[in-house]
This record gives sequence, structure tokens and C-alpha cells, in this order.
Amino acid sequence: MVRPRVGDFVYSEDEIKVMLEEIRTFKNLGVAGIVFGVLLSDGSVDLESARRIVKEALPLEITFHRAVDMTVDFESELVKISQIGGISRILTSGGSLSVSNGLPALERVFRQTSAPPLILPGSGVNAKTAPAILDTLYGLGLTELHASGGIFVDSIAKFRKPGMGMGLSEEKEWSVWQTRVENVSALRAVMDHWIKGRQ
Repeated sequence: MVRPRVGDFVYSEDEIKVMLEEIRTFKNLGVAGIVFGVLLSDGSVDLESARRIVKEALPLEITFHRAVDMTVDFESELVKISQIGGISRILTSGGSLSVSNGLPALERVFRQTSAPPLILPGSGVNAKTAPAILDTLYGLGLTELHASGGIFVDSIAKFRKPGMGMGLSEEKEWSVWQTRVENVSALRAVMDHWIKGRQ
């Protein structure tokens, strides 16, 4: 992921230059692709910066990430991203907190979109939510889902300095995000079973 800092996706010119330099480094290292997202302060996609980033990143695989879900008008901004050219995928929860909440918007997008880039639903995708997502989107062209398979687990740190933190919420400050094999395996099993049942 090409993201120079935590926080919002409205970047200064210096931050955009850092992103472009990171892309050059990644290309030299032989990475297959990059993920990025850039917005303007009015809640629209920063098309000028996006074009610069895409131009620098090609011919790598390029995904515009869930910054699109933070826009003022998710569906119209999705169209703008699609028209940039060179973007392989758009990772989105349908403009909502999770794919489950954004399913109506995602269904509209899938019905209206057949050309690239590929719409990649992600956020809250797991073994419990996958069947409803597949029921709604699979017949409309869904080919990929994005999932972390992770959970927060308690830190092994015994000393926890009172009143200190690094920016997470108080309940998560002393937790570590870990991808769990069992979560990924359960999601894969649900998806395989769902697809097999429709062949």
C-alpha cells in the first residue's frame, strides 16, 4: 500500500512526491502491484494526483482503495476513478462501514458496470457474511473478495504505561491485529461450498 501516513487521504504535494518515490522503489524491487487512494478536501477523488500515481505505477497492477468509500458521492466518484485508465481494481465496501451494509449500493454498481476496473468488495467479509454477498453479487460479475481474516488479540506487553497511546482507541491500544488461518480457511470453505452448490 502506498500511503505516506495515517489519517485522511487528502495529501499535500510533498506527500504525493513521497508516494511517487515509494512507487519507483517498489517497481525496482519487483512488486506485482500497488494500492493507493487520494482525495480532495471537498470529499471528491483527487483525479490529478491519481493520474500521476497511475502513470508512475504502470505497468503494475493498480488498486484504488477504500478512500472511495470516504467520498461525498460514492457512486459518481467510482465512475470517475473508472475513467482514469490503468486501474485494475477498486476496493470498496459500497460507501458504507462494511460490505454487508453497502450491498444495495454494490448491487447497483455491479448492475451498471461491466468494463474494467474490477470492483473488489472488502470490509467485514468473513465466513458469516460471505453467503449474502455471494447471493447478491456473484451472478452480476463478482470474481474476487477482499478479506483480512483477522482479529485483535491482546498484546503480550506486560508493562503498559498509563495515559500513553499511539493513536488507537483506548480498548485497542494494547492489542495486535493478526490474520488467523482458521478465519481464512472458514471463509474459503464457505465460498467453495456456495460455488459448488451452483454448478
